[in-house]
Amino acid sequence: MKKSLTPPTGTLYHKLKRFNIYDEEVIASKFTLTWQAEIHVYVTGGIKPDDEDFEAKGGAIHVVVCHTGSLAVAKNQTGDLTFSCGIDDVDSFPYVHLPLTDATRTTGDPKASSYAFDFKQTFQMLKGNDPLSYVAQYSDDFTLGYYTEYHTNLDVAALKATFRLYQRGTNAGSVTDHNVHGVSGFRLTKRRKQITMWFCIEQKGEIKSVTIDLGF
Repeated sequence: MKKSLTPPTGTLYHKLKRFNIYDEEVIASKFTLTWQAEIHVYVTGGIKPDDEDFEAKGGAIHVVVCHTGSLAVAKNQTGDLTFSCGIDDVDSFPYVHLPLTDATRTTGDPKASSYAFDFKQTFQMLKGNDPLSYVAQYSDDFTLGYYTEYHTNLDVAALKATFRLYQRGTNAGSVTDHNVHGVSGFRLTKRRKQITMWFCIEQKGEIKSVTIDLGF
């Protein structure tokens, strides 16, 4: 794993928020889920966020969300969970979620699939009054067992990024443990003082939200 998402000391207009969405939450009597989000907010374009012409000058706010956690599937069970997240703002645009559905590789185990992703994006930021080109990066690889698949969907109309873990195979002997991985990216073009992100397991229907005060 390689993760470099915090700009150098002295870089302006970056915020980090960690949010524990679920901690060993039992869902539908067969899933036990822990899901965390590490949320990075970057003001980009080399424009100060209080500039009245922020949008016209090419300013933007990028939000990068790292998903981590674990999913246990009870023995003698199959099924899927769909993870969704978005920003509660019609200006938001979901532009990436990794890994992609087809980013799978075969392994020596016919029941297992290996996935890899490499998120990398250059943000034009400010360090003091000077411009800074900062490369944000997050890459990882992981394996899912028992014929478990990872599916990705960017729903632009609904302003959300979605990924699904689907265990097709039944583990009759014991609980199956999977790790939760992924990265989502959103972009906003209008300046603002705060951002509210929401997270949802669609089979559960419950919305968990967190508000990030940008303080800019």
